[in-house]
Amino acid sequence: MPDYYCTLTEIGQSKLAQAGLLGGSFQMATVAVGDGNPAGVEPSSETVLVSERYRRSINTVYSPPEDQSVVIVETAIPVDQGDWEVNEVGVFDIAGDLVAIANYPKTWKPKISSGTGR
Repeated sequence: MPDYYCTLTEIGQSKLAQAGLLGGSFQMATVAVGDGNPAGVEPSSETVLVSERYRRSINTVYSPPEDQSVVIVETAIPVDQGDWEVNEVGVFDIAGDLVAIANYPKTWKPKISSGTGR
């Protein structure tokens, strides 16, 4: 298994299965990032991030043409947010349930006021 990956939570698996069986939809709404408090996280079936730092609406959801089994969810963290590490990511649906969770390489997210942005 790779060092960094994303997995559906138990709630996410259930909602995706229900959508498939009943012909409904599975609507993702927001992405949250956290610092893992600051230990590394191992994605499994959490219902919340270990230490959420920021949440924002999803900008884009798509599958790359070379691998339709992959779903890419994108958002952007504004330059005025930060001064913390990111090492966990969660995707929440429109009901506010954590449906997917990922670990992420420890990455510093500076605020632009510190003299740099990312």
